[in-house]
Amino acid sequence: MERIRKVGTTLRNNWKKSVFFSLVGGYGLNWYNKKLQDDAFMRDLAREALSYGSVTIQGVQTPAYNVTVILNPVASGGKGRKLYEQYCAPLLHLAGMKVSVIRTESEGQAKDIMEIMTDAEAVLVAGGDGTMMETVTGLLRRKDKETAVKVPIGVLPVGKTNTLAHKLFGTDDSVRLMGEATMSVVRQLKKQVGVIEVENMGEDENMRGKKLYCVNNME
Repeated sequence: MERIRKVGTTLRNNWKKSVFFSLVGGYGLNWYNKKLQDDAFMRDLAREALSYGSVTIQGVQTPAYNVTVILNPVASGGKGRKLYEQYCAPLLHLAGMKVSVIRTESEGQAKDIMEIMTDAEAVLVAGGDGTMMETVTGLLRRKDKETAVKVPIGVLPVGKTNTLAHKLFGTDDSVRLMGEATMSVVRQLKKQVGVIEVENMGEDENMRGKKLYCVNNME
């Protein structure tokens, strides 16, 4: 009884520390459980992606699906490249796709890349809403845009804000969002979306008439 009393006294005297360590322990357990769930989820997707890759390898005369990834490595506070390489790239490679990665090095470069890009069967945007807007703008500024718009654009949501991906895949879980978005490319699932055109009508002659485009809604 005396020992229990001493323990009770110790807890009362150090209750802040006790609560703190309890909270830390609970957070660590939740983080570990979430990691286990994420790992299991990604393993299931990897098995599915590999099944697509196996079919490609067996069909010798079937060329690999050629995709170009526009990667914003500084998306999500500098985590964009790591997230892409951890959650997106492995699934694309397991599916037997031929993947070309172009990393943006400055703001607005995705527009320039899209204006001159050739030979891609699909363009995948690994970034957030800003990178997607730049990519769509570059696409619709092309002289051959009537033909170029037939090339599918995929979203790999490794940015801080991923509005389009949330609308398309309906989840707020970042790992599941990246996994499902990548697998939509592997499964070649396509959906038409609307685009808003914004024209600069300002007084600056260098900027007047310039147009930007952003994704509006899904059909």
